[in-house]
Amino acid sequence: MPLHIVVVDDEPEIVSLVSETLEMDDFIVTSFTCPMQALNSLGDLEFNVIISDAHMPGMTGMEFLAKTKESIERPFFFFLCTGDMSIDTEKFESLGGTKIISKPFSIIELGETIRSTCL
Repeated sequence: MPLHIVVVDDEPEIVSLVSETLEMDDFIVTSFTCPMQALNSLGDLEFNVIISDAHMPGMTGMEFLAKTKESIERPFFFFLCTGDMSIDTEKFESLGGTKIISKPFSIIELGETIRSTCL
């Protein structure tokens, strides 16, 4: 059974690129450009992985991770972030984050990283 991935990023171009590429790589993808909308929908979805932007307006990726893990413990959680942004990796890991992926990233390597980490 293919992994179901939730993609959350405030940049529609990134959401489209990541979603379309992962779908071509035989993943099931549900995408959101608003973290609050994603949070409100997660309870209705059967999914294995969340890929979230680390910096979004209205809610940071860290806040999104914390709120997600309050109610849903199971998913693997990946951050996408610009390489020059600082992320508190200890906090990310303590909240249940899985891996930080720096932008720009190879879209092919993204699928491989998800498979090698989650399967």
